[in-house]
Amino acid sequence: MAACQGNAYPMGAFLIMSSDHRIAAEGDYRIGMNEVAIGLTVPRFAIEIARQRLTPAYFSRAVMTGEMFGPVEAVTAGFFDRVVPADALERSAEETAQALATLNMAAHAATKARARGAVIKMIRAMIDEDITPQYGEDRVAKQASA
Repeated sequence: MAACQGNAYPMGAFLIMSSDHRIAAEGDYRIGMNEVAIGLTVPRFAIEIARQRLTPAYFSRAVMTGEMFGPVEAVTAGFFDRVVPADALERSAEETAQALATLNMAAHAATKARARGAVIKMIRAMIDEDITPQYGEDRVAKQASA
């Protein structure tokens, strides 16, 4: 499970979307995938994670335009499952973690594998294809020229 109380830009958004249950605190912050807004191409693995979690209308807005969302709209988009008052975030996270801990973990894992197994294999292959030594060299060279 994930609990968020502040800005979550690309990697934070991916980690949140990868969690089984996602809680956001009320607040003045943003979550999203801002790669295209800062001149980066969204990695294929990240697109697939977003495709699994975000609603179709928000998928395009988040991935293609880098739009960022406040916590309440991020629930509608699919980044979070719910928003709680900021002072209730820790308690809500603990309660959710305790509830999740009561699940039969073997059944949970097997069900999750059935539900997401094909996508996980595809994402793993994409990461292996995309994250190469050349990818790393290109990123270093781009940062050095900036």
